[in-house]
Amino acid sequence: MTVSTVWGSLYRFCNEDDFVIGVYGTLFMTISLFVIINLFYAVMDLTGKPAFLTKYRIQDDQPIDPEKYKAALIRAVLNIAFCNVPLTILYYRLSVWRGGQFGYDGIPDLFTAVWQLIVILLFEEFGFYYSHRLFHHPLMYKHFHKTHHEWTAPVGVVSVYAHPLEHALSNTIPLMVGPLIVKAHLSLVWLWYGIAIVNTLNSHSGYHMPFLLSPEGHDFHHLKFTNNFGVLGILDHLHGTNTAFKKTAAYKRHRIMLSFTPANQLFTEYEESLREKNN
Repeated sequence: MTVSTVWGSLYRFCNEDDFVIGVYGTLFMTISLFVIINLFYAVMDLTGKPAFLTKYRIQDDQPIDPEKYKAALIRAVLNIAFCNVPLTILYYRLSVWRGGQFGYDGIPDLFTAVWQLIVILLFEEFGFYYSHRLFHHPLMYKHFHKTHHEWTAPVGVVSVYAHPLEHALSNTIPLMVGPLIVKAHLSLVWLWYGIAIVNTLNSHSGYHMPFLLSPEGHDFHHLKFTNNFGVLGILDHLHGTNTAFKKTAAYKRHRIMLSFTPANQLFTEYEESLREKNN
């Protein structure tokens, strides 16, 4: 079964209607993925079980308030309804204008998919980093970004717990710029959105699971506010906005763990030496 075969089936299911697959299909795919992954995290966050997974929580000394979680969930639902839905429609209109394709034609081969994803990811790094830095400006932070940083120990749903303006300008629009620039086929857009959703939920999850990308960088950002503004770390490195992070035990743990032992146990000796140095 090839990508073209699967996508052709989806396109036929949507009556070969570009609007249906471009808007309704995209919303169904993204929201379903967001909900399924968050249900997985919510069980651990709210029950503390199963222990063989919750042991990977980074800030394990920070209990989760169910009422605060409920408020975050409500804000997340509102942002999806009033930001993501209209922006998805806007993206569809802009993609049509740009000559983007939705159906049988234009499905990218492997080489095309790879270079387009690289370009898209670089646009995301640029857009998210600078918009994120902007929302950390004192004038912007007080009125907009402070909401997101109410959670110093984040959970998955907090990825979209933000002021609506921030959610639109920083969380969502930078994801859409790259695909519009490269005129990505909708199948690649779905792949990109899937990668972005998994990554942001992992980054906000608060769990450093084995064999997954490390969320330590963004977890540290929520804890201290002053470092790690980007997605890839490229612009943080160029602007020196990760220097404090590099001096911490969290940076030592900031890697894909190839062991089932929790990262904070593997680097216990390093953390102890760091504490002695700081005392």
